Amino acid sequence: MPTAKPTPNESKRPEHLRALRFVFLCVALLPIVSGCKLANLTGNDKRYDLIEAELRTRERELTEARSELTQLRLLTQTYQRQPNVWSDPAFAQRPGVDNAAPTM
Repeated sequence: MPTAKPTPNESKRPEHLRALRFVFLCVALLPIVSGCKLANLTGNDKRYDLIEAELRTRERELTEARSELTQLRLLTQTYQRQPNVWSDPAFAQRPGVDNAAPTM
């Protein structure tokens, strides 16, 4: 049996270009075959945007709560360090003196 003679175009085309074209085709078809959505590739998926917005809001609220907690701890420490004014004998109630707060 005689073997088929390669055509002039086939003989000029090196084997590595065929392999390169095959690899390029596989890479180009990979997202379609794997089922990727175009929206996920471009970042337009609303569900993920909503989740990210919710996480940013929670992070902001957590930062505010931590700041408030720190402020209250410092205020508590300040009050604890003050001398106890009510135990000072100079402020003790004296007999015959009206110690009630003035009313208007």
